[in-house]
Amino acid sequence: MTRCVNSCGTKISEIRLGLGSVNKVKTETKSLNPVSQLNIKFPGLQWDFQLMGPPHAPQCTATTVLQGNTFHGTGANKKEAKFLACVSALEA
Repeated sequence: MTRCVNSCGTKISEIRLGLGSVNKVKTETKSLNPVSQLNIKFPGLQWDFQLMGPPHAPQCTATTVLQGNTFHGTGANKKEAKFLACVSALEA
């Protein structure tokens, strides 16, 4: 059995070598973060971002509509807000 590993040491796939043939036995990928999962399942989602609060402690809210349902996430910046909105969308 041969293992292919990328530069970070993550196992990409395992290949069994036998009688002149190469069979792919198992392919493992790292689990994707919620934003990537949502982008794969529903490409082209539209996002609305609103910044609120004082300049020294802003709060950002990310909103998207997915299959008629609205999902929100609130965080300290756009990245965190979008992440939390994706988590709520995937849990629904």
